[in-house]
Amino acid sequence: MSGVSDASVEEVVRRFGSAEDVPYRWVRAPYRLSPLGAHTDHQDGLTSGFTIDRGITMTWRPTDAGEVRVASKDYPGDACVSIARDNGPPADDWTAYVQGVVGALARDHVIVRGIEGVVAGELPPGGISSSAALQVAVLLAVAEANGLKIETARAVELVRIAEQASTGVAVGVLDPTTILNGKEGALVMIDCKDGAVRYHRVARRTPPFTWFLVDSGVPRQLKETPYNDRVAECREAARRLGAEAEVPALAHIAPETYRRRRKELPPTLVRRAEHYFSEVKRVKLGSQALSSGDMVALGRLMWASADSLTQNFECGTPETRALLSELRSGEGVFGASYAGAGWGGMVQVLAEPTARGSVERCVAVYRDLHPVPGSSSTIYEVGMGPGAHIS
Repeated sequence: MSGVSDASVEEVVRRFGSAEDVPYRWVRAPYRLSPLGAHTDHQDGLTSGFTIDRGITMTWRPTDAGEVRVASKDYPGDACVSIARDNGPPADDWTAYVQGVVGALARDHVIVRGIEGVVAGELPPGGISSSAALQVAVLLAVAEANGLKIETARAVELVRIAEQASTGVAVGVLDPTTILNGKEGALVMIDCKDGAVRYHRVARRTPPFTWFLVDSGVPRQLKETPYNDRVAECREAARRLGAEAEVPALAHIAPETYRRRRKELPPTLVRRAEHYFSEVKRVKLGSQALSSGDMVALGRLMWASADSLTQNFECGTPETRALLSELRSGEGVFGASYAGAGWGGMVQVLAEPTARGSVERCVAVYRDLHPVPGSSSTIYEVGMGPGAHIS
């Protein structure tokens, strides 16, 4: 998509009524994948991700009504958020994300104009940062309507604050940083301690490859998972290893210190810390593999990440673990892992372009093993696309 279409304008008019002499705008916020770097961002460590060629689009128009009103083509109910007052506790549906990001922006800036918009997603949620994409889209639109120039680093922080407020989950900055900084054909490597971003482009000599997303059919709500427990366990490990910050994080601990003092930790905290330190290594090695065009090496690192997430971080569900197990035998599959924090949703697959049939056979076996979620399991082929933009 490249901009506002007649059909999208008609949808805004159908939802909110006609408005003469009002400019219609379009904002695009892509989904993201993170092949390596899972659960390192909330510990201020190195992580990585890239934006894909699917995402959320919103057609919108500015309004002087003092409200941000957003309708979804995918979910029932409309978000109606005042820009001038506290909107109370978060809603219990998708509109909470709109509420959260408008509140975060309004606390940071004087907001005098609202918007009316219709948002639509291109993939089902589940590990591809659809909630952060929605919040980025709303943030960019409201900022544009009010003539606000927000630095990217601050926009990242506002979305993080908003998602934490919307869900109660202690998420890090991976999702908004990747979505706002994404470049086509490039991996975004993020130092979450200071927000520094570096790009690693796919080498020109790289043999053909593609990315598949496989929806496990297992629904996932992060607030219903052990995500916050894992964050707390990592922080406790950091504290015991000597981190003195008010909010300790494993990035505050040198790897040498961890190796020297790991015996002081109880077994559960050793596993959590082991995942963190090994995953940071994989982020570094993975960026080198991608930059040199070695997709086989990148795939091996993805498998190692999946194993660590399963064993050390205790992510996944019986279904997603079974799906990854089947994909290991897939011809032409370089590697696979959980697409997000784990515990359901999508898995991501790096493979040869000709591997779709092989992936389909693996998914067919998965459907036989888990027929209930498997009945809605779907395969999507995606590419590396640009970051969020407005027109």
